[in-house]
Order: sequence, then C-alpha cells, then structure tokens
Amino acid sequence: MSFTQFAHSRKSWGALLGFVVLFEACALTFQYLFDYQPCIMCVYQRAALLGIGLAAVIGSIRPAHWLWRSIAWLVWLIAATWGTQIAHELVQLQTNPSPFHVCSFTPEFWLPLDQWMPWLLQPTGSCTDELWQFAGLTMAQWTRVMFAGFTIAAVVFSKACLTWKK
Repeated sequence: MSFTQFAHSRKSWGALLGFVVLFEACALTFQYLFDYQPCIMCVYQRAALLGIGLAAVIGSIRPAHWLWRSIAWLVWLIAATWGTQIAHELVQLQTNPSPFHVCSFTPEFWLPLDQWMPWLLQPTGSCTDELWQFAGLTMAQWTRVMFAGFTIAAVVFSKACLTWKK
C-alpha cells in the first residue's frame, strides 16, 4: 500500500482518531486518577484534540472522496496548529511566570462546550502549575511536542490527502 493509498483509506483516519482517543484518555487519567486539575490552556488543548478527532471522523466517512478528505485535512491542520499555539503559550507562561497574568476559569468557545462536557472542558487548575515531568519535560512541553507532531503529520499528509485520484 502506497502512502497515498494509505491516506485514502479508513486505516489512516482511524489511526489519527486512535491517537486522539489515547491522548484524551491520558488527560482524563491525569485529571481524575492523579487529581491534576486542567487549566484554561489545557482545556483549549483538549478542544483542539477534539477538533483533530472531528477531522478523523470526517475523513473516515468517505476517505476515497477528494472533498471529504480535503475538508478533514483542513480541519486537522487548523486544530493541530491551534493546539500547537496554545501549548506553546502555556509553556511560555510556565517558563516566564508573570504576576500580571492570571488564567481565566471561563473558557470562550463558539458553542457552550464547557457546559455540554464539563467533565472534559471545565478549567479548574492554574496555568502556572507544573505538577508532572517525564524525561525532563513538563506536561505542557509534552503537549507542545504532541501538537507539533500532529501539525507535522498534517503537513506530511497534505499532498496525499489533497490528490484527486488514488
């Protein structure tokens, strides 16, 4: 199976959705098992992951159809880029804390997602809390790596996703 054929299959979009589910499960595990409360930036990153998951679902509907694949790819790229930006901002907040910056506890979504899914998208923590590290990186730094990976993958898949033919 060529790279283009893979991008035109449900397997590729299913793999993308699998990564989203894995990372959302990690976030919920840290929140509910280890009691690490998510800050507003964490909530926005979770929403960006949901956007990537939405892209995977859209791509899975008709992966061989150019229009569906293109829409899915565009949603994926936008959500991954936004997630990378939010993760970078959180790393900057934690690296250079300022007494003049206070995190909000009220997310600003286009839809009331925090009311529909408070268990996932309700911020209850502080942006400057660094509660966990692995291999010398904080959780915020790992999420920046994760979203950068999603963004790079979207760019790598761009040609294969946007081709007209199989």
